[in-house]
Amino acid sequence: MKTEGRSKTESLLWAAGLRRGESEARSPSPPEGLRPFTVPNLISLIRLALIPIFLVLALESKSEVSATAILVFGIAAISDWLDGMLARLLNQHSRLGVLLDPLIDRLLVVAAMIVTWYFDLLPRWAIALLLARELFMLAVSRYALSRGLRIEVNWVGRTSIWLIFAGAGLAMINDSILSTAIFLAGVALSLVATAKYLIDGKKQLDAR
Repeated sequence: MKTEGRSKTESLLWAAGLRRGESEARSPSPPEGLRPFTVPNLISLIRLALIPIFLVLALESKSEVSATAILVFGIAAISDWLDGMLARLLNQHSRLGVLLDPLIDRLLVVAAMIVTWYFDLLPRWAIALLLARELFMLAVSRYALSRGLRIEVNWVGRTSIWLIFAGAGLAMINDSILSTAIFLAGVALSLVATAKYLIDGKKQLDAR
């Protein structure tokens, strides 16, 4: 009974993205084939469509971010977790999903930074640092693809994204010390994640 209970708990944690499944941990390569017609990919495309809508709704106001814009941002941010969970539950992993997910995350981060910079909701030096990091990671990703290297999202990076989204979202609702602290924690973790990506890439190159 204990083993069965533990197995169910582990399955729930894996589906929620809090624990890697055994088959996923052993997988030596990303899923084969783009497999565009999956539920997680549909959610990813909806997230992508929400980004320009969020920008237009947010920037059309001159004084503060509208409630509608905040709602759209919240849906786009929260669904980042939803598409990953559904991919695991439905076993609908795809190469397109592997490519889309980090790209959409970066675009949403950039959109949020544009809005928070425009309304001066977060420290601009930290926003500039985060945008520089995103540009650097874009260059690193292109280099990794050209060399056939794998850049797998680590949990430091995933946590940093959640904190950045949370900090930016809270700042749009009510600019406070709490939103700034959460955002700065996310920026700090994103830099740690970058270092981990570089170390992992070097290990792959050395192994060759």
